[in-house]
Amino acid sequence: MKRALIISIKTAPGLPKEFFLIGNHLKSLGYNVEYLLNFEYDRFILPQIKEDNVIHFVKMSNNMVRSYFIEWKNIRQEIIRKCGRAIYDYICIYNPHPLCHRLMEFFYKKNPKSIRSVVLHEPYVPFKERYLYGLSGYIKILFLDYFSQLLLRNCTDVILPSKQAEKLYQMMPYKRQKLRTHIVPLLLTSEEERERKIRDNKYIAFVGTINKARDIKGLLLIADKIYQKWPNIKFRILTRQNINIKSKNIEVIKKDFILDDEISNFVQDSLALFLTHTVAAQSGNVPVAYRVGTPIICFNVEGITQHIDFGKTGYIIDKDNIELDFNRAIEYLINHEDEMRANCIAYFETVFSQKNISKLYEWLEDKKEQ
Repeated sequence: MKRALIISIKTAPGLPKEFFLIGNHLKSLGYNVEYLLNFEYDRFILPQIKEDNVIHFVKMSNNMVRSYFIEWKNIRQEIIRKCGRAIYDYICIYNPHPLCHRLMEFFYKKNPKSIRSVVLHEPYVPFKERYLYGLSGYIKILFLDYFSQLLLRNCTDVILPSKQAEKLYQMMPYKRQKLRTHIVPLLLTSEEERERKIRDNKYIAFVGTINKARDIKGLLLIADKIYQKWPNIKFRILTRQNINIKSKNIEVIKKDFILDDEISNFVQDSLALFLTHTVAAQSGNVPVAYRVGTPIICFNVEGITQHIDFGKTGYIIDKDNIELDFNRAIEYLINHEDEMRANCIAYFETVFSQKNISKLYEWLEDKKEQ
């Protein structure tokens, strides 16, 4: 039986449900699947999933510099002890970490004939947009760029979530030209339709971290003005950040640990999900929203609007005319709520549902048969 190893050592909430879908599909193709994960994933993974899968947890610091320069020797020994002696036919890195190029080099030497792929959610940030991240963010991007180039040297395939991500990947300098590329949207399991609560006080949802590339300055400027026209509609932010916002129309829900179901319920019960991205290759919040039938409000950013059918699954607003456009968006969403929710679910089933995984990973099945 062929063997596969899925690696994810850069922890991010929500990712397990994505890479376990890949693993389950590999099992359907006859692979014996194992996972090499950062130990912090332990708290995100349900006990039943742990029982049903072979998972190797590795202990490492969240500080990328420390893990790369100080901890690598110990991490390498731990990996050799747990899974480093096996021969794998397929190796997939999900959500790259600077250490991943060392891991891929290590497994490549042991498995030179294997298929070695990397999933790049945000493959490249153009130089003209890097100023949005500040000096420290700019340096971090340069740091990650360099290690991405090293990682790609030992890969055979690159998996990208969208056409926009593919465009950004093609902009990467010094990349290996012979890599095969595959467009695979962020996939989620379909869920049974849940009864939606009838709410007297609706809200616009925001989920995640706030930085210069996901700016809420525009929201702060208009929040109180929106309240004057729509007193029953608030803005609610679900985040792990400490955010101090003084506005009677913005509620911040801060949690150190947020479960996937909490995010789904939070987004489902909202009138719309507001994506404030000013630059992006894609957003994992789009399939989350569409799965529960929630439309999206966003700026005209190609990485987001590639999945927005204006007036059907979302509403695109002009950042320079945010107050007027936002009022129009709210009015439109209220008047077309049921229709848009049905459209969002239909879009999810067509693009983001795991039902599409066989077609999207046909290239793996072809390789398996060779």
